[in-house]
Amino acid sequence: MKATFRVNNLDRKPVSVEGSYRLFLISDYQKSKPLKEQDVSDQPALSGSFRSNEEILLSDWKKLPSGAYKLVASVKDDQGRKVDAEKVVILFASDDKRPPVSMPLWCYEVNTRFDAAHPALFYFGTSEKDTYVLMDVFCGNKHLESKLLHLSDSLVRFEYPYREAYGNGLGITFVFVRKGVVYEQEVSLIKRLPDHNLNMRWDVFRDKLRPGQEEEWKLTIRNPQKSPVLAEMLATMYDASLDKIWRDQPVIAITLSTFCPHCSLEERLCWLKLFLFWFPPD
Repeated sequence: MKATFRVNNLDRKPVSVEGSYRLFLISDYQKSKPLKEQDVSDQPALSGSFRSNEEILLSDWKKLPSGAYKLVASVKDDQGRKVDAEKVVILFASDDKRPPVSMPLWCYEVNTRFDAAHPALFYFGTSEKDTYVLMDVFCGNKHLESKLLHLSDSLVRFEYPYREAYGNGLGITFVFVRKGVVYEQEVSLIKRLPDHNLNMRWDVFRDKLRPGQEEEWKLTIRNPQKSPVLAEMLATMYDASLDKIWRDQPVIAITLSTFCPHCSLEERLCWLKLFLFWFPPD
């Protein structure tokens, strides 16, 4: 288990400081309640230290029982003033047989981008007793599977190795009704795409012996395998002094998207239940 405690100053720039954290067990955690109204233990179950913006191992966290905890992280600013941040974290083990906290619907996605070497993995469950859940699996414009799950305060592990027949991926939906309330969960398993990101490196040459000479800039573009590639580039320039008035960071990006089936259950004001299915075009 790893984590990074991120600390920024008022200018939203990362700062490197030493800090400490404490974990307090929350009894009978209620998601609908704010943190200050939760039943939090007075004594910390675990404490430790960290350096901000650096990844650390949390080996001791594995010894804690599954459940909800209040995480309090503390640092000091450059004037010695203490700053605290609080957050609810939920711990659970991969071999748990029931949700770590009492929730009518629990879903945790471990890996939803899969290929032949990386199977998809997620967990689904409910804290409700004697519950029947309708599960449907869609692929492309096809309905692959429909099954009825009988869950009773239990957690189910789902693993899907990738198959060529899955195309761009799978759309999986879970729907059940409990005490007049409809619960639904959608999980999209997307086929992993090859890494097409290009790495750019700027090199500049300045002749320090001849004042007033123009600078020579060179851009090297390589693929993820660090090999040179032929590419076209679009460059923009602006007056950096304008940052003092308004700092803007324009984003120019090309995304490669894949589409998977989508299914949702909507409740209209007229109490009409509708299943909405969406499939990508052929």
